[in-house]
Amino acid sequence: MTDFVPRVALGDFDMIKPAITFENARKLFDVVDRNRVEFSRWFRWMDFVHSPEDEFAQLKSIADPTVCKYLLMSGNNDIIGNVGVVEQSRANKTAELGYWLDVGARGRGIMTRAVSAVQDFLFKTGEINRIQIRAAVENMPSRKVALRLGYIEEGIQRQAEVVRDNLIQDVVMYSKLKSEWEKER
Repeated sequence: MTDFVPRVALGDFDMIKPAITFENARKLFDVVDRNRVEFSRWFRWMDFVHSPEDEFAQLKSIADPTVCKYLLMSGNNDIIGNVGVVEQSRANKTAELGYWLDVGARGRGIMTRAVSAVQDFLFKTGEINRIQIRAAVENMPSRKVALRLGYIEEGIQRQAEVVRDNLIQDVVMYSKLKSEWEKER
């Protein structure tokens, strides 16, 4: 099992494995809560985040050195996002990435650089052959990250994700194979 590095400096932000503290849970909750309206359009998990205490499980998962998940931290040590593996099949050598970014941090290539770093970690370990990214058809910022990084659009999964009882969205599947990543290098 691979241990992932605790900090990656990417210029104007860092990807970190955070300390599991109430202060970090509060910071994580604050940024998610500040983006609640935007995130609720895309993520069902927003229905389960109502307090800093609700973020402890997520914080533990991100802090785990054997899990490829990171918080994104601005230069002034504010949490601005999250990136990492949301599902993995060791048997099939696949990983699905998920990510979100504070609305105020968008438009600077932050998520593109973060997803690129995560894909590099996963492909370099040799344990992953295929990375997937799924995004709602209408979620153009997330889709553009996949496209900028050369992921192949495989098609639309109709009504594939329930965001809430009255909202079921179509999802676009993107993928990149290790052989394609190697050719880019």
